[in-house]
Amino acid sequence: MRSALLITILTLLSWPAMAEPIRVRLLVSNPRPFAGEPVRLTLEVERPLRGAGTLRPRWPVAPGSILVDEPPGRTVRLDDERGLDLLCRVIRPLLPGPLTLDRAGVVAGASIIPAAARTLFVAPLPKTGRPEDFTGLVGRMEASLSPAGPEGKTTLRLSGNADLKL
Repeated sequence: MRSALLITILTLLSWPAMAEPIRVRLLVSNPRPFAGEPVRLTLEVERPLRGAGTLRPRWPVAPGSILVDEPPGRTVRLDDERGLDLLCRVIRPLLPGPLTLDRAGVVAGASIIPAAARTLFVAPLPKTGRPEDFTGLVGRMEASLSPAGPEGKTTLRLSGNADLKL
């Protein structure tokens, strides 16, 4: 029994050290935006400079928002062993109320290294200072009108990324 315990301890002591962990945080530029206001999301990935393999960003699900931009990321060298990847995405929440940003992180091989969820508290647009004919529509819309066909029907097609409730 004693020799088995000694062999186990010696085996654990000789085991190679685990690679430095990968840490992921989701940062938001403004946790309390107005509806339609752009919010910059940053995935901050602290990782070893060697041996981490290929890491792919996993962006949060953001229902009721649209993707506005995906600026290039950058890497900052923290020391000889570790680096910090800063990956960015800009979204525009379209609806007032809480918006939970979850399922963010990085994919490393078959593993997902999650970031803690963040919640945006999206405020409705202020009532003061609105144009008289303002309807509350936030986003971009395009309209196209097709001429009357053989059946005499004219078609109006609306498309875009606005919160259009018909």
